[in-house]
Amino acid sequence: MKILSWNICSDNKKQPEKLKQLLQKYDPDVVCLQEVSLECSDSINEYEGYHIIQAIDYYSLKKKEKAEHRLVLLSKLPILNKDSENKFSISDLTKISLWERINKWQESFEFQYAELAYEGQNIKIFNVHFEVGAGPYIRFKQFLKTTEKFNDNGHNVICGDFNIYGKWYKNIIIGWAMGFSFKEMFIDERRRFQKLFKAHGLQNPFYRKITYPMFALQLDHILVPQGWQIKKVELIKNRFGSDHRPIMLEV
Repeated sequence: MKILSWNICSDNKKQPEKLKQLLQKYDPDVVCLQEVSLECSDSINEYEGYHIIQAIDYYSLKKKEKAEHRLVLLSKLPILNKDSENKFSISDLTKISLWERINKWQESFEFQYAELAYEGQNIKIFNVHFEVGAGPYIRFKQFLKTTEKFNDNGHNVICGDFNIYGKWYKNIIIGWAMGFSFKEMFIDERRRFQKLFKAHGLQNPFYRKITYPMFALQLDHILVPQGWQIKKVELIKNRFGSDHRPIMLEV
């Protein structure tokens, strides 16, 4: 099974065209997308061969009307929970920062998950976009809230943009605008998250790989159970109009 995750970028002016190019070239079985425009999400409904679910990622207030951007999950395997609840609210964890005010964003409304039957096992695949305009404590809470929805059988996969800035010196450069508290400025967020991943039985195959070239960070993740054998890890160099690189795993 090939799993792909990509922040398609809200400023990507050719989302429908670029997404179609990506899918045609790599032919993934499961796709998790963040920052999907309404125009692009409407075009995705026409894709043949994929089962599709959607959730609210964030709202942009740059224009007179509130613009909704979505999380979209596509799967060639049937989605067992498609006709029932497949998303959960996280709006109680959001925080207003200077970055959000300047960019006129309202962040982190919903995350989503799909239950899939694969090789005799029921697995859950989560599609998340942790808040960018907030400090590490908010993102820790969002990760832990996601784990509350885990399968008891341990077959859980988390995909998405985690917005992990990393080390304290990077926090000092951008943290003041992102809503970091003074204490959060000195947290090694990457190290803390790696410990959280391990504590919840997950491995990070893209550890230390740069998925966001602008700041040389791993923002994007596909976390899989520690016992899963990974056949291929692929960091796709072509960004297809986004500021994030698509990432793909074969398990």
